[in-house]
Amino acid sequence: MKLLFIFLLVGTFLTSLEWPSTTSTKVLTEPIRVEAGETYDGFAENGGKWVKYERGISGLGDCTNVNGGMNDAVFILESNSRLKNVILGPNSIKYVYCIGEGCIIENVWWEDSCREAVIIEGSSKNTVKFRITGGGARNGRSNIVQHNSDGAVQINSFYVENSKQLYSSCENCETGYQGRRSALIYKVTASNVETLVGYNANYRDKISLLDVKFTGKHVCKMLEGNNEGKEARFLGYKCESTSISRCFCD
Repeated sequence: MKLLFIFLLVGTFLTSLEWPSTTSTKVLTEPIRVEAGETYDGFAENGGKWVKYERGISGLGDCTNVNGGMNDAVFILESNSRLKNVILGPNSIKYVYCIGEGCIIENVWWEDSCREAVIIEGSSKNTVKFRITGGGARNGRSNIVQHNSDGAVQINSFYVENSKQLYSSCENCETGYQGRRSALIYKVTASNVETLVGYNANYRDKISLLDVKFTGKHVCKMLEGNNEGKEARFLGYKCESTSISRCFCD
């Protein structure tokens, strides 16, 4: 599987970029649900222009006491649906939910995420893939990608800055999917990120890092997860480097 990951690499390595900007904002009263197999393309919806999407919830402060659920999201992606070419604004509690058997998020930008930018849940198949290609996130107070289900996450050609953590495998979900969760993170630039990845060593989560540029505190944080809703026990760190050509955390 590790060798297979290497041969699947595609995309452009991000060393510098211009964040997209817009003066146009859509404030939603409910989530946009992208049905199974369908695509929501912000450019197609808005005449080829960038538009910011949010829920119009302001005054969130430092986000420490902010909670919410799927109904608070901006987008809900059903099985094998695709979201592309949108900006997610700061005035929301939740942003994107991927529910079911895989999704694709392409060229999507999070300006300021109070809670998790992407929450993945609902799959119980380890062959399912959740792909995040291009785009970026900044000022994330929580995990950018929260992986709560079975399956494999691929984060490719992505930029993250001034954030807590890029990827987290759920450390205390009722189902740990032992030996079934994986993440491939490649051609990613992380700037001023506290931790790149958090994963459960006891559940045999498999994390592959290829062509990663990192500035922050730690790369792979090893945890002892549980299925009781308790805080996971810290075990140590791996792959501590600012320039990672290839490293595996498992």
